[in-house]
Amino acid sequence: MQNGVGLYGDPSSSQSALIVPNQKDTNLFYIFTVDTSVGEGDPDYGLNYSVVDISQNAGAGAVIQKNKNLLANCSEKITAVLKDCFEKSVWVIAYATENGTDGPFNTYHAYEVNDNGVITTAVKTTFNTLIDDQRGYLKLSADGTKMAAAHVSNGLFLYDFDANTGMFSN
Repeated sequence: MQNGVGLYGDPSSSQSALIVPNQKDTNLFYIFTVDTSVGEGDPDYGLNYSVVDISQNAGAGAVIQKNKNLLANCSEKITAVLKDCFEKSVWVIAYATENGTDGPFNTYHAYEVNDNGVITTAVKTTFNTLIDDQRGYLKLSADGTKMAAAHVSNGLFLYDFDANTGMFSN
């Protein structure tokens, strides 16, 4: 795909990327990628998104915006869920530090993707539980009310999720 080389992501991640379609313009897709550093010399690009317009390049598509940063530092976990069936907005969720840079991993960042694109201000839910291993997996239930967070060294956590607000509890 034109301009498709060099998208961020992490080869060690179980959830390195996901794609969310724009519900209003069916030619636009948002590719979200997560990356973290697992050793010296391994760059950490955090959470980013790129925009694909599939109508360009004679229908082969093109990346029209690349690696737009949302969080400077995040875990290797990312997931998404439908916000509501009417507007068809989607929540894209990543796990990171509270401020998205340095510090303990304790905060879920929910970014809304709607007809206007990616809302770059996250809804944040911070917990007192500190996770020191950035590897693992996030999975939401089919109805979007629960999320399981598996952390390689810290176990499994189950949360309630409110799709209306983007907030976690319990």
